[in-house]
Amino acid sequence: NTKDTFIKMATYFGAQNLLNLEQTLHKRFQVKKLQKHIKDEIVPLKSAFSPKYADFDNKDLMDILHKCFTLDYRFRPSASDLLGHQFFRSST
Repeated sequence: NTKDTFIKMATYFGAQNLLNLEQTLHKRFQVKKLQKHIKDEIVPLKSAFSPKYADFDNKDLMDILHKCFTLDYRFRPSASDLLGHQFFRSST
């Protein structure tokens, strides 16, 4: 549900960052109502993945993941941008 989704997003992006995004986009995500459920500490992206399935030393992999998980959709790369990323050029 929406509430659980925003709580999970705040875990990885930080509650204050979600509040800032509300203001930037002039949207109401109802984050303020969720603040009692959210600590404003950001969990590193690496912790969301099992180490046996991810190569965290691969800088290109980590860069592309961070770009894909950019909170503000206006700054996320398109599929064609991602396909041109060094990660895909170096893995061939």
